[in-house]
Amino acid sequence: MISAATRPVLVVILLLAGGSLAFGQAGSTGGTIGKTDKSVSGGEQAKPPAEKPQRALPQPAKSKVFENPTIDNIRVDGCMKWGPVDCGAPAANHWCRSKGFGRATDWSTERVHPTIFQDPESSVKVCDYFFCGAFSRVVCE
Repeated sequence: MISAATRPVLVVILLLAGGSLAFGQAGSTGGTIGKTDKSVSGGEQAKPPAEKPQRALPQPAKSKVFENPTIDNIRVDGCMKWGPVDCGAPAANHWCRSKGFGRATDWSTERVHPTIFQDPESSVKVCDYFFCGAFSRVVCE
């Protein structure tokens, strides 16, 4: 216990050492350490919310999957014309453009016959041999 006679000496020592008689903890009332927008009650003053720039949300790509596409009820060949010529991406892209889409994003083929070529200038329109391959799936966007 500190006696009543030593209390004034202790106060003087604390004041000379730069201390304060007010003891508190961080975030208590008063002071400006770290935050300058504090009110007397200790809470922060309400700030209007910062306006965020409005930007258009990305729209999901509109795509369509064509399963076993056909022309005149004959499966579409994975090539544009006999040869084989323009197989895979060129033929898949042509199919998608003919359906109003910009391009093909994915496709798969399978061995099946008969198939029909998409190229209107092709001298052979139908492939009816064992090696013919038709699109089994085309994804357009």
